Formats: sequence, structure tokens, C-alpha cells
Amino acid sequence: MHKQHNPVLGKEFQLSLQKAAVRWHTRMGLLYPGEEVWLRDKKLLTDFPEKNWFAILLYAITGKDFTAAQLHIMEAIWSICLCFPDPRIWCNRVAALGGTAGTTGSLAIAAALAVSESEIYGQKPVRRAVQSLLDIENELGSKKLPDILEEWKIKNKLIYGFGRPVALRDERVVTLFYLLKYHNLHEEKFICLAFDIEIILQQRNQRLFLNAGGIMGAIACDFGLTAQEFYLFTCSAYSAGITACYLDAYQQPAGHFFPMPVGAVKYAGPEHRAW
Repeated sequence: MHKQHNPVLGKEFQLSLQKAAVRWHTRMGLLYPGEEVWLRDKKLLTDFPEKNWFAILLYAITGKDFTAAQLHIMEAIWSICLCFPDPRIWCNRVAALGGTAGTTGSLAIAAALAVSESEIYGQKPVRRAVQSLLDIENELGSKKLPDILEEWKIKNKLIYGFGRPVALRDERVVTLFYLLKYHNLHEEKFICLAFDIEIILQQRNQRLFLNAGGIMGAIACDFGLTAQEFYLFTCSAYSAGITACYLDAYQQPAGHFFPMPVGAVKYAGPEHRAW
């Protein structure tokens, strides 16, 4: 039987596939062994030696240069907001399980990073916090903020970046705000918007304080990052805490990280049967 082609994948698509089979067209980067390395439109070996790793990462993601103050804030997001070395944290637990099983660091860390994308914690809520602030700010031209938040609550159930399941307040907000104030970046548009939202939520007795995702989202907006760009920036941000938990479990006797005896499992399925 002759396989029917998808009508969407017409001649133009087939021609583009043929071109891609011959050569990959990219403006992102290229290595000339023994000569030079290009990242977008800059030379990695000559344009970046005096800049830190975060400048390279952000330039790769956005194609933009950031100030020293902005880079300090972005590095702080990695170092103090997303690198908790506690093996009870869901992604860290995966790394610790890898360590107690004796697997390699690369495998354990990669697996832990892969599960950092959860619905309540991690990268997805932060990404949604960025987009929520952008959407709310976009509505301010025609509506008042209290009205926007009331409609937002009805439509979306919650406002990403506010509230915390494990505690009333988020200890990371104070530290990040201190750094913003130190660099005179604490009165930027989205930072102010985030705190204005918090004030309105408190006036309504909703007990939803600004959390780390909210202030990080505001920083991303003020620095000109999209939700997708900030998401990519945080993809590996949990790695320091993950690595610490892997190493801790790896250096202890094998199989000793949260061992669960068979008797601790309460089985409620079908009874034992002969086959």
C-alpha cells in the first residue's frame, strides 16, 4: 500500500529537508579547530575572557549583553534561590538515590535536572510567573490592578509567583531585594508591580505573599527576558544543590539513603494467587 503524504508537508517542506540534509544553517555558533570559536556574532576566545560564565549563558540564550549589576543578580538567582542542598527536595532526592546506588555523577545529576520541571515547584511555576507579570502589566493600560487581579483569580484560580505551600513567607525574597537595592535596581517597573500585587492580596486577607518565583519573574521582566528565555536560564540552576546531595549519598554506604523495608509497604492489591 502506497503511503500517503501529509498534505501539510508539501513540496516546500520536502525541499527544506533536502537542504538540511546537505548543510545545517545556524547563526548560533561554530568551532574552527585551532583557530576560533563563534557564539552568535561574537568570538568566544577574544570577546568573553573578562566576562563570567553567566554572561556567556545569557548571551547564548538572548543574544544580548547585560550589565555587571544585572549579571550579579542573575548569578544570585542560581546561587541562593535554586541550589538548596537538602535531599528531601524532590529533584535532589533523585540525585541522592543515584549516589546511593553508585551510579555516575553525570547520570544522577542529569536525571535530577530532568525532574526539576514540576507543576508546583521548580521551573514551570517560575516560567508562568514571568508570563503572568507580563500579561498583567499589559492589561494595566485599560484596567486597574485590583480589577485585573480579581478577574485573574476567577479565570486562572491562582497568581503564579505568590504564595508558598511549605511556608507563609519566602526567605529568598529579602535577600534578592537587598541585592536589587544595592545595585539601585529595586524600583524597576516589574519589581514595583510585584510588590503592588502583594499589597492588594494582603488587603484582601489572602495570605499570599510574594515568593521567590515572583521576584525572580519580576527581575526577568525588568531585564528584558521572555518567559522562555528565563526558563532556559534556570534549566541547570539546581545543579549545585543536586551535586551536593549526590556526593553526600555516594560517599556513604551503598543503599543507605532512605532505605524502605518491605514491611513498610502496605499492599492493598489482589491476593496472592498461583499461576
